[in-house]
Amino acid sequence: MRELFDRLLQRLDRGEDTVCVTVTLREGSVPGAPGARMLVGREGLLWGTVGGGAVEHRAIGLAAQTLDRRCPFSERFVLRPGDAAGLGMVCGGTVELAFLYIPGDSEVFPRLCRQALEAYSSGGEFYLVTGLAKEGPESMILCCREDLMKRFPALSAPPVAPSRAEAEGKLFFIERLRRAGVVYIFGGGHVAQALVPVLARVEFRCVVMEDRPEFAKGSLFPDAERIILGDFSHISELVSITSEDYVVIMTRGHTWDYEIQRQALRTPAAYLGCIGSRQKVAAIREKLRSDGFTEEEIARFHSPIGLAIGAKTPAEIAVSIAAEMIRSRSERGETKERV
Repeated sequence: MRELFDRLLQRLDRGEDTVCVTVTLREGSVPGAPGARMLVGREGLLWGTVGGGAVEHRAIGLAAQTLDRRCPFSERFVLRPGDAAGLGMVCGGTVELAFLYIPGDSEVFPRLCRQALEAYSSGGEFYLVTGLAKEGPESMILCCREDLMKRFPALSAPPVAPSRAEAEGKLFFIERLRRAGVVYIFGGGHVAQALVPVLARVEFRCVVMEDRPEFAKGSLFPDAERIILGDFSHISELVSITSEDYVVIMTRGHTWDYEIQRQALRTPAAYLGCIGSRQKVAAIREKLRSDGFTEEEIARFHSPIGLAIGAKTPAEIAVSIAAEMIRSRSERGETKERV
């Protein structure tokens, strides 16, 4: 979602009108999860997706009309197989899209974009609240957890997933905006170089740490947020791994893989993974046992890392690792709130 505000702010700085299309309701088997978004300008689709297919194609056309009408509206699509009035799709259900017109000379939306970007940088928990009038989305504000609960006293707790809520007889769409966890990749070899762009493409924030200057280069990792050249012996002096973060270990040798695993097990990381053969994995696990780690602690590691898809090349291994991490993220209940 951070990219949404980045791109929108760029357009507003250039004075360009934009329509933000958001999925605010989904029922049944239809594409586009609540919170899915796309930006549309007079040039056509600029960024994002609301699920693709016939619904998105129709939505892009409606967004173009919104630019001409200069007013927001909502559209509900009812997808029924064989319905001549529908969209000719085999799945069935309902999806509602909100079309928010954002004028290029707006004074409100640049402030909102900057507030959202500052919120992401702060690492706090914020909520994007969109007012859904009958005619369409009429407002968009950013608020903290405390303010949200004051605005919506009927809520027992802030929503985790994007959802609708009522307050004072009005309908709103609420989304939690939380800074996504960081993937700390230890080692900058061929697999790491293949992995970072794959992870970045699926909204993982990557930090690469290497102890060799020739591999700690921005030219090798243009998609990484940060590259650290440092000693693997004391990683806590260089990075602070939280319960939202991921650790991927792929150094140049077993000794450093073991050393980082030993340190990583003392962190609350959400995901721990290490590359290597089953023989290497068994040897490292035995050393960890001798260090006093329990079987439960050692079992936190995904090792060998990645889904078993028969990957051989660095690119294939990168895909298998990314797939496993996506599954881990999904199981933790993270949704489109990632930024």
